Amino acid sequence: EMDVAYYSEYFVIDKWIKYWINLHDTAKWKGFKKEEPVKNGVTDEDIQSAKDTPIEDLYEGNLRRTGHRYVGLCPFHEEKTGSFFIFTNKNTWHCFGCNEGGDAISFYMKSKEIDFLEAVRRIKYGRS
Repeated sequence: EMDVAYYSEYFVIDKWIKYWINLHDTAKWKGFKKEEPVKNGVTDEDIQSAKDTPIEDLYEGNLRRTGHRYVGLCPFHEEKTGSFFIFTNKNTWHCFGCNEGGDAISFYMKSKEIDFLEAVRRIKYGRS
């Protein structure tokens, strides 16, 4: 003898499984982005945005533009002739006097004496 309740439950479950598989496949093909993990309140997108901030906007002082770079006095050591360069094509900096360099985040970390996460937050959400 057939158990009608068993078969009706089977068809409901089968229908839901097909629905969820279809939904999963649709989401995969439409390229829905997974939510980025947040690390201490900072996402990968925040980090990239901070790295993309022009270093010349973070520099406090006078810069002279020469081609794809800016030249100025290094904010990290005393000097009379500018040995500090910002390379705008790669958004990196280098001081030939103290032989240090990096990206926008490393520049802001060093100039404000703060850690990585704080630098990203301040660049992204407001500088002080």
